[in-house]
This record gives sequence, structure tokens and C-alpha cells, in this order.
Amino acid sequence: MAATGRADQRAPSPDRLKMAAEFGDRIHFSASTMEISDTGMKRLLHHAARLKDNPRQTVTLAAHTENLGSSSYNLALAEEEFSAVAGVLRTLGVRKAQIRRHTPRLAISTDACSTPACKESARYVEITYP
Repeated sequence: MAATGRADQRAPSPDRLKMAAEFGDRIHFSASTMEISDTGMKRLLHHAARLKDNPRQTVTLAAHTENLGSSSYNLALAEEEFSAVAGVLRTLGVRKAQIRRHTPRLAISTDACSTPACKESARYVEITYP
């Protein structure tokens, strides 16, 4: 797991732990496409239903990516991941005001992540609730 450099991280709420266990809080992307898998879509359907049932609830999307290429390339990739997930949530009826963006997190590693499995494990959007 990538280090975030944040000393103020709080323990996840019981609601967040339940949501993560039931529906998953990560939407993974393949190494070569921005396509969201069937599993990812099912997770987004559950999150969208929760948000539509709770119009005052917000969600934060944090895009993560591997550390290949330049920082600007990786930040652009993270932006595409964020946009893909936010776009699906919006299509499913979630209001724009309910979706927050967290600064993209680039994986920190001394070894290059070069296999497709490694890239896929590093490329995801994490969904969190306050």
C-alpha cells in the first residue's frame, strides 16, 4: 500500500467498514484501458443507490496509479480514472455536489511495476465516505 504521508488518518467508521465488506471500496482498471469491469459496475451501482437514498451524503474518490512514466503522465492517468468513476456515478443519478475529489496518489516504489497484474493492482479509484 502506498504511503500517504498523512499523520492524521482516523480509523475507518463502522459504516465504512460495512460498506467496504459488502460492496467493495475500490474500482480497479486494467493495465491498458479505462473500462470498468462488471464487478466494478456492481460496486458503483450499490454506491450510487446509497448516495441517491441519502442526498446529503458525500463520497470522496481518490485515484491511485502505478509509478511508471513521468509524474504528469501518471497524474493525467489518475484524472482519467477519477473522471471514469465520477462519470458512471453521475450517469446513475448521483448529484455532482455529492462527489468529491481527493488529490491523486501515485504509488511509491523503488521497483518498477511492469507486469499487467502489478499495474492493475496499482490502478484503482478508492471510494470513501466521511
